[in-house]
Amino acid sequence: MKHNQRDQDVKKKNKTVSEKYWDWELVNETKLIWMKNSKEVQKEEYDEFYKKTFNEFLDPLAYAYFSTEGEVEFQSVLYILGMALMNNEEIVNPRTKNI
Repeated sequence: MKHNQRDQDVKKKNKTVSEKYWDWELVNETKLIWMKNSKEVQKEEYDEFYKKTFNEFLDPLAYAYFSTEGEVEFQSVLYILGMALMNNEEIVNPRTKNI
């Protein structure tokens, strides 16, 4: 009877522990353009970022960098398109059309 009691105690003491593991790979070491000091970013960098992000071939007509501080803090870059969008929905890149 004591032997049976020990088996039950051993079973109670054994516990399965699961661990989660993520293996992250750094894909891009470039600092986000809106996180940089606006005085350090050249016009060419803004234009290149715009073209790559929105799959455009023309430079933007204009851009504005701004940041706010207070209860909510953020930094942002606003671009004005270099050319008006066409009415054809198929021409708009589906990944960025809601941005």
